[in-house]
Amino acid sequence: MYIDADTQVPEGWIEKIEKAFEDPAVVLLSGPYRYYDIAWHKRWILNSLWWISAPVTSATVGYMALGGNMAMKRTVLQSIGFDRSIAFFGDDTDIARRMHKEGKTLWHMGFYINTSARRFEQMGIIRTNALYVANYWWPVIFHRPFSDGHHDIQRV
Repeated sequence: MYIDADTQVPEGWIEKIEKAFEDPAVVLLSGPYRYYDIAWHKRWILNSLWWISAPVTSATVGYMALGGNMAMKRTVLQSIGFDRSIAFFGDDTDIARRMHKEGKTLWHMGFYINTSARRFEQMGIIRTNALYVANYWWPVIFHRPFSDGHHDIQRV
């Protein structure tokens, strides 16, 4: 399982993983973030974007994963390997793309995890989403991330 340091695992999260992996063909499960530390109207915008973009992207491409909220079969990850040349953005998409060749990759809107919106607060919602979108599609199309690195954003 992969989660971020600023995530809060909701009740039933582990049980959702166990249920998904009852299907032996499933190799990866992922879902959206829900943001806990941002004004309600911004939270509504960010959560709405997941409901619009993620299902469409997952259905169009066939796979999607969010690095701070995903679970995978260890044996499959070991067989495909982890690309350590990817510094930050795009590693989740790269894993999802390669895992999708090995079995079912599931994106489920009900499999969410609570996380900080600090990047959106400091960089802006539009700019941050544009960066995330670019770093999703670049690995899909070119098999490498759009961004070479990232700016570490911490709460002070």
